[in-house]
Amino acid sequence: MDEETTEEIMYMTVLGCELAKPNPLRPGVNRSPSYFETLKQCCHLPIMQKEGFYRFLQLYNDSQVVVVDPESSADSIQLTKRVMYLELFKDLQVLCTQPDNVATRELGQRVAAELDVTYGEQVGVQYRKYNKTSDKTRLRFVTEGMLLQLIGDNPTMAGYSCLVLDFYEPTSNVDRLLPLLKKAIGLRCDIQVVILSTKYFEKFALYFDVPHGLTIGGTSFPVGVQHVTKVVADYCETACHTVNQIHQNESPGDILVFLATDIHVDRVVAKLRGAIPDMETFPLYGKLSKAEKAKALRSGDKSRCVITTNFAESSITVEGIVYVVGFNSIGTFNFLDPAKEEVYLRGIKDVNAMNLIDEVGIITPAGKVAATLPIDLTWYNAFNEAIKLGCLSELIDIAALASVKNPIFLRPHKTQHAADSPHGQFTAPLSDHMTELNTLHAYLRTKRNMSTQELATWCNETFLSSEALEEALVLQEDLIEWCKARLGVSEISVLTPDDKDYDVKIRKAITKGFFLHAAIRDDSDQPDQYRTLKEGSHVWIHPNSALGGGDWEWVVYHKIEPTGFQYMDRCTVIEPMWLLENDYFYPLPLTKDYGGKFWLKPLRAIIDAIDSSVPHRIGG
Repeated sequence: MDEETTEEIMYMTVLGCELAKPNPLRPGVNRSPSYFETLKQCCHLPIMQKEGFYRFLQLYNDSQVVVVDPESSADSIQLTKRVMYLELFKDLQVLCTQPDNVATRELGQRVAAELDVTYGEQVGVQYRKYNKTSDKTRLRFVTEGMLLQLIGDNPTMAGYSCLVLDFYEPTSNVDRLLPLLKKAIGLRCDIQVVILSTKYFEKFALYFDVPHGLTIGGTSFPVGVQHVTKVVADYCETACHTVNQIHQNESPGDILVFLATDIHVDRVVAKLRGAIPDMETFPLYGKLSKAEKAKALRSGDKSRCVITTNFAESSITVEGIVYVVGFNSIGTFNFLDPAKEEVYLRGIKDVNAMNLIDEVGIITPAGKVAATLPIDLTWYNAFNEAIKLGCLSELIDIAALASVKNPIFLRPHKTQHAADSPHGQFTAPLSDHMTELNTLHAYLRTKRNMSTQELATWCNETFLSSEALEEALVLQEDLIEWCKARLGVSEISVLTPDDKDYDVKIRKAITKGFFLHAAIRDDSDQPDQYRTLKEGSHVWIHPNSALGGGDWEWVVYHKIEPTGFQYMDRCTVIEPMWLLENDYFYPLPLTKDYGGKFWLKPLRAIIDAIDSSVPHRIGG
């Protein structure tokens, strides 16, 4: 049988599965009219054309790895369904990744509806402890993190015939997956891998040594590209100006604007709503509620302008767009390119400071345990300290809340200030981490005492995301199991509310994990401005933080938000002597100016504290 005949048979097999009235995924059940109506609406897509799909089949038949540059997310979805039909008669599953929980669940539900099957049966979704699959599942949608867990337990991916990896852009999870996928391909010659990527199409092809990738189609509609002719000082202002020019001077049509962060989105939305009253302007990003997202996706009588982040590229499709405004190389980070040596060395030093590798780079026993954490390994030392202080339950809750993708506090654009008032009841003035902990405890109390509908009403009134809180509770269970299995604790210690050191113990445990993220108040007159202890970089307390305006001397933070300002995400007030309990600070590794002097006077006080309280540790 020659190659062309094989591909023709494959093509006719898929076509037969798609056009048959009996549903091949549900033996004995005929498809509904809505199935064929949906199929008809997809016929114009390049991947549904014989030429485009035939080119894919040539590569699919010749190589274990196919790298595809899809024209749109719609092409990606249809290609995934067609791959499932190709593999249908092998009695194995096809797995497809998505970048986050929301995208995974929503796409699984959409594909199940389009295939005219039951969600959770023939088409399933799995991430963390959410598992809507069955023994009938033939197409399984998972998050990148879930695939990491699956391939860790099942290195050959036995039970799967094809992995469709929708890698919108390289992330830390993708970086960790790539070598594991290479290993799986080497161990199994009968497994197929299809990588879908637009921006990084060539890089993935090079990584897997694929000589020929596939660019699907050209464009479904004529596309004209115009560039600004000068470097812009404020791209938010430029975005507003560009939208206004399009609205005033071009033919009617909906506009989609891509910006780097949620903060920029809100800023542009506020400006446009005031400047162009005859156009409906909507924000669209992951932190918004379902209702807010639905408004952005729904066309109305007026022209529509949707201001979004890469959420609209990686997690959702905005239909009906005529004009797109975007900025290249904003907020992107290419993990496929080798990092600079300085970055590697800094990372090695940090992991060594946490005692997870030794001086020569060999992983320590603690490092081997920390590497199995389902969240950032920074929490490993925090958990161990919490065990000593008797507050492990609180630290697990805090870690879970800090590790979910979307925030628990909702601040819809139109009612941001209205949301601040109910949020205030949960505030812990010394710690954003503890503010979130208070919120979770309040949610659990309310959940125990109210019906589902009453709980939903309470969440709406207090501007809380029940979805994010429930996701944190699922992760909490994972972390409890991990602590019992890996840290050898039989019971998870809990503080009593009347403990006089309640907040001190929690803040000390957080400091033990995040001592490398310490910052000291700057000498400048700017409010809420700090300098990081390690690099001496300027950072600021986030405007939404409970610590704002408090003039606190020392804080630790969870991470830095890469916006126009270097905002510290989730700050907690600490005592400097807590830092000195870490070996990292002997001798004191603090940043100096060009004259060799410490750049802030308070640092001198820290050195004096060391001299007076722990002189035996100076120098080693």
